[in-house]
Amino acid sequence: MLLHVLLVDDEPLILKSVEHSVDWEKLGCKVAAKASNGRQAMECMSDYEIDILITDISMPKSSGIDLIKETQRMEEKPLSILISGYDDFEYAREGLKYNAFDYILKPIDYDELEQCVEKAVQQLRVKRQELYDVKKNMIYEAFTNGHIHHPYNTSSSVYLPMEMHADDEMKMLETLNDRIGDFSANTYLFSQKNNYYIVMIECDSFDTERLTKLKEQVMNGLKEMTDDYQTIVLYDEFVRLEELKDAVKQNAKLMEMEKFTDEKLITKSYMEEFYKNKQSIAYLIDQALEFMENHFDQDIGNEEVAAKIGLSVSYFSCIFKKAMNMTFLEYLTDIRIQYACQFLIESDWKTYQIANKVGYVDQRYFSQVFKKKVGMTPTEYRKKHQK
Repeated sequence: MLLHVLLVDDEPLILKSVEHSVDWEKLGCKVAAKASNGRQAMECMSDYEIDILITDISMPKSSGIDLIKETQRMEEKPLSILISGYDDFEYAREGLKYNAFDYILKPIDYDELEQCVEKAVQQLRVKRQELYDVKKNMIYEAFTNGHIHHPYNTSSSVYLPMEMHADDEMKMLETLNDRIGDFSANTYLFSQKNNYYIVMIECDSFDTERLTKLKEQVMNGLKEMTDDYQTIVLYDEFVRLEELKDAVKQNAKLMEMEKFTDEKLITKSYMEEFYKNKQSIAYLIDQALEFMENHFDQDIGNEEVAAKIGLSVSYFSCIFKKAMNMTFLEYLTDIRIQYACQFLIESDWKTYQIANKVGYVDQRYFSQVFKKKVGMTPTEYRKKHQK
C-alpha cells in the first residue's frame, strides 16, 4: 500500500518542484494533496489519511511549527519533515521538540530530501508491521474463541470476513490489496487445512456508503479472477470484532454448499436466491429424466445433464442416486438397452446401426453391455422375439 504524502508551502513553484523532483513511486509513496498554508493543510488531513507531512516553516496564516503542533492532537499522527531557510534554523530545531521527524535546509537538496523520506518510510513500515501483527492476533482471537481486545484504538474498525478454497491464495490477495488500496483497508490471511483460508478485510470506518463501495470493489476484483481460485464465500456485510466468530461460523456453513453449486463466489444472499429459484428435487429429477429420454442416442454424461438443470455434478449425482436407487450411468444404460430391444424387434436395422442409434459408437462394447443386461446377445434376442 502506498504511503500518502502532503506537501505544504506558500510558494507554488517550490510545491511543484518538490512534487516532480522526487521519485515518490520508488519510495513507495504518492503525493495525495498539496496546500499553501497550515489551515489548508489541516483541511487536507481531514480528507486524506496522511502518512508523511513535508512542510515549509515560514508561511502566512499558520506556520509549519503551528501545523506540527496541530498534528500532535491527531489520533494517527503523520511523520513531519520541515523545510527551513537558514534564518529559520532555530525554528526548525524547535520543531524537533514537537516530534518533527527531521528538517531540510533551503535551497533544497533533493537527494537529501529523498534520503530523509526514505528513512521516514522505513520507520513507518516497521511501525505498521508491528501494528499489523498485533491486529492479526487480535482478529484470530476474536473469531476462534470470542476473546475481544482492542489494541491501538481499533474499536472503530469493521471487518468483511471471507473463506476461500484456493490454490494460489497469494495472487488472490494481490488482487484484493490492489482493489482496496484507495480505501485505507487491510487484508489478513489465516491458513486452514486442505488449501482453505480465512480472509479478513479491515476498514476503519462506519460510513455505509464507503463500506458498500469497498465491498463492490472486492467482489468485482474476485469476479475478474475466477480461474485463480476454486471457491470463495463472502459475508454479506461488514461486522464488528465481537461479531466475527458468528460470521466465520456462517461462512463455514456456506462453504459446505460448495459441492451443491458450480458458482465460485458464494454469499448468503446468493444461496437464498439459489434455493428460492430452484424447484423441488423431484422436479429437477424429472427434468433430468426427460433430458436423458430425449438425448440417450447422444454421447452424454452426468456433466451435461447436471449443467442442463443448473446443479453441480457432485450434487446431481448424489440426489439422482437417492431418488432413483441407481447411478446416473446405470439408468442411462437401462434406457439405451430398452430402446435397443425395441429396435431389434420392430426394425431390420443391423446391430451396429442399432448400437449407433442408442448412443454406442463401438458395436462390440454395445453387445457386451446388452448381453450383461439382457442375458443374451442382440442377435439371439432378435431371433427369439421375432419368432
